[in-house]
Amino acid sequence: MNWPTIVKVQCTGKQVAPGRRITLTKLAVLAGVHRHTLRAYLIKYGVYQRFCAIFDHDFDLLVKTFKSAKPTLGVSYVIGVLRNHQAIDRQRYSVPHSNYLWHLDGHHKLIRWGIVIHGIVDGYCQTVVRLCASTNNRASTVLDLFLMAVRKYGAPSRMRGDRGGKNIEISVWMIKHRGTKRASFMWGL
Repeated sequence: MNWPTIVKVQCTGKQVAPGRRITLTKLAVLAGVHRHTLRAYLIKYGVYQRFCAIFDHDFDLLVKTFKSAKPTLGVSYVIGVLRNHQAIDRQRYSVPHSNYLWHLDGHHKLIRWGIVIHGIVDGYCQTVVRLCASTNNRASTVLDLFLMAVRKYGAPSRMRGDRGGKNIEISVWMIKHRGTKRASFMWGL
């Protein structure tokens, strides 16, 4: 298969430029080929760019300018500025359907008063499947919260949580019920 049968190089270069929001998958569907095939041809013809083409000097100048204007602000703000200037691109968050991936986290700002808040959110529709204020941060408490959500919404295909000890029992439950070697429980930062 040669390149012209897939799509013209000039057109494709504009479609996959970092400022555009069309994914390779969507473009491949439009072209009638697999996304890996499209990506291979884009790389072969020098059209594919994973990141924005900003020179190191310009990048350094952008960061220095921002930091000199607002020296007390941190990395998150610098990243926001870089995204606004399209120096770096934000990855798109995508979950195929409801109950595919749930996110779990705890909030410990009220621990001084004996309150820990745990929440579970469906990654597809951002529905809060469970939110609870507890008096402790034990794994058994978090598992009970999770099981209440499972009874109401059904078990998720995958679960994501941080590396805290409170998530151990949920990870064991997910692996027992969904299996190994399929990212049943994904540990985040």
